[in-house]
Amino acid sequence: MTKPIFTLANILLICITISCNEETVVPKQYIAKDKMVEIMTDIHLVEGQLQNNSSRDTTVARKAYDAYHFIYYKYRIDSSNFRKSWEYYATHPELYDDMQEKVVEKLNMMKN
Repeated sequence: MTKPIFTLANILLICITISCNEETVVPKQYIAKDKMVEIMTDIHLVEGQLQNNSSRDTTVARKAYDAYHFIYYKYRIDSSNFRKSWEYYATHPELYDDMQEKVVEKLNMMKN
């Protein structure tokens, strides 16, 4: 009786191990993971720069608008494509967490 349970446990363990090692394939309609890391890094840099700006007037809002549109232009995307891709990654925490780690690594490399 213990042998079938042991075999079943081994099969389940193998299936879990294989499924954990499979990389999630991002559908083509979304921005590729590596490109999203680059975009997110630029966005973090813009956000940091805007937070350091002490004034809260309309020029800050205009600078943010211009910066985001420059990022969209730089990566040949639009706000809708970015938003949909962001939402996709946000619903896949294993991908999002990995991208965030890469963004932090890139920002730390820039800092040093």
